[in-house]
Amino acid sequence: MIIYSGLGGLVPLVTILYFLLYALLGLNKSLDGNVYMSSALALNGTSLWFLGRWLSKKSGSDLNHLPNWKQAILRSKHTMFFIKVEYWGVISFLLSLLYWAR
Repeated sequence: MIIYSGLGGLVPLVTILYFLLYALLGLNKSLDGNVYMSSALALNGTSLWFLGRWLSKKSGSDLNHLPNWKQAILRSKHTMFFIKVEYWGVISFLLSLLYWAR
């Protein structure tokens, strides 16, 4: 069972997309296994970081109709397993460094 909120479900979709792209381009056969995983996870992490930052900036509605002492900005959270999308980018990039170091 996958637990996500907002557009957090994009995390596995983007990850699968990168691995499918590498497979379609034939990079999974031409590259060493560690280099393949490392580069795919690094690109995945970079794209998830920027996607998460963009989603965090984009979503939000200002409640200007409330009195000054009750003004608020509502933002939707984009999380997967209670972790923000941009942090999944960091996790993916750190995993790529682990694969590259092997």
